[in-house]
Amino acid sequence: MYARVYCLKVFKDWKEDSVYSNKMRCSILSIWLLAVAAVNASDNVINLEPVRQWIEHQSSVQCVTANFVQERRLKALKLPIVNPGKLWFKSPGFFRWQLGEPAESIALQRDDKLLLLRPLKKAGEHYNLEQGNSRKLVPGAVFFSAGFPRSYKGFTENFTVTGVQKEAGSFFFTVKVNDRKAMLALRKIVFQVNATTFYTEGISLRFRDSSSVSTRFSSIRENTKLGNSIFTVDLRDYTMSEGN
Repeated sequence: MYARVYCLKVFKDWKEDSVYSNKMRCSILSIWLLAVAAVNASDNVINLEPVRQWIEHQSSVQCVTANFVQERRLKALKLPIVNPGKLWFKSPGFFRWQLGEPAESIALQRDDKLLLLRPLKKAGEHYNLEQGNSRKLVPGAVFFSAGFPRSYKGFTENFTVTGVQKEAGSFFFTVKVNDRKAMLALRKIVFQVNATTFYTEGISLRFRDSSSVSTRFSSIRENTKLGNSIFTVDLRDYTMSEGN
């Protein structure tokens, strides 16, 4: 920034001083253009160190429980749809995302099996992720795949970081998914991360149809004892179908 201002000042002085030769003027102009290009390039460099620190913290997390409030904005609605919810996570491969009170929808994953359930209607779909079915673009499934990265390499294989900002004690990591099919619907994901604890405080999904789903977490508890029973649902009364 300072280099750019200085070069602009030199350029202004040069225009007002007829003593400079044409050759000197060309040299100064070249220096100014190079300085501006260098500053612009440095301005575009993303500092990924906070992302690395976040992933390092997340890789040490074995269990998580949290409450959340989800706000869904649709193009056809003037006001957002707001619902409370809860999440449970246990490494490796156990995840439950429950929306509504009483529960209106549940995303439940155990290893490579994903269930999307609607308890009030006693219906749902099951997905075998091992067979190549991609995760549905629901906040719970996306949060499981992106919100608990185990390594920086694994994270960058699935996501590209396009922006890192710090504001009011939080980092905001903007990423895009590398999966082409998911990119058709999902424009970007924004993670809000506490700059001190590196807890994930929120996640926002921005879709290409201008809709969005934002989730804010509270009462976050990490690495507390968590049994496996919370990741089980009695499906005897459910009508289940194979998900696409």
